[in-house]
Amino acid sequence: MTTVLICDDSQPVRDGLRAYVVGIPGVSRVEITTRGEEALARYPISRPELVLMDVRMPGIGGVEATRRLVDAFPDANVVVLTVAADRDAVALAIAAGAADFSARTSAMRSSAPPLRTLWRAWSIRRRTLVSRRSVTPRQRPPLR
Repeated sequence: MTTVLICDDSQPVRDGLRAYVVGIPGVSRVEITTRGEEALARYPISRPELVLMDVRMPGIGGVEATRRLVDAFPDANVVVLTVAADRDAVALAIAAGAADFSARTSAMRSSAPPLRTLWRAWSIRRRTLVSRRSVTPRQRPPLR
């Protein structure tokens, strides 16, 4: 069974993602946080298989929360959610250790095909690809 942690400061986004993720076969639990600090505190307790993390939030944003999470838990699978045009934030989040990204607006559409595709790709990738755990923090590209 799979646990998913959603971290987003927008109530409508959290509600929409939760409604979608709850319906995915194999997902047994969905947990919600609204800030990066909460995600960092909750992760060691619930150990979710997937974290959906908004890039821009008050307090510790998604990029820094992802960096801290992956540094502390190299097996963490974080997918960052961002606006489609925010390429810089995506690059920073991937450099921080995020496994993938999805456009937040696409994820919120009623049928959510981009998120569904992302979920399938993540499910396959976690079994077949070489994990980024083999990359040390020193080998990660530097942030600018």
